[in-house]
Formats: sequence, C-alpha cells, structure tokens
Amino acid sequence: MLSTAALREVGRYRSLSKRECQCLQLLGTGRISKQIAANLGISENAVKLYLRSAKLKLGASTNHHAVAKASYLELIKI
Repeated sequence: MLSTAALREVGRYRSLSKRECQCLQLLGTGRISKQIAANLGISENAVKLYLRSAKLKLGASTNHHAVAKASYLELIKI
C-alpha cells in the first residue's frame, strides 16, 4: 500500500510567504489576478510574481497545480 504521509512532510518544500499563501488561497476560490490584486491592495504584477514564486517553491507546473499542492499540503484552505 502506498503511503501519502511522506508527501506532506514540511521540509520537502520551501516555505511559502504570507502573500504567496494569500494569492493561492484567493486563486483557489476562483478569483483572477486582477481581483486578487484588488482584494490584497497590491498590483496585478505583484500577484503574478507571488504566484510564480509559489509555483516554483511547490514544484508545480501551473498556478492551479500550485493551488492543488498547497491545499493538499494544508498550506491553504479552499
């Protein structure tokens, strides 16, 4: 039987910043970059930068893949 416990080890991925988590959280609720920027009071370019950084840290291929990984790792709640 395959165990998924090892996949959730905290040390496997670089820690996400508060803003990276916020952006992923909002993306996971269906918001687009422009809406995320308005909600957080930052520029749309900053949102894209945070999402790109989170994606790299999680080893995800797309933003939605990053949301799925962050949710699975219990870094965000959607």
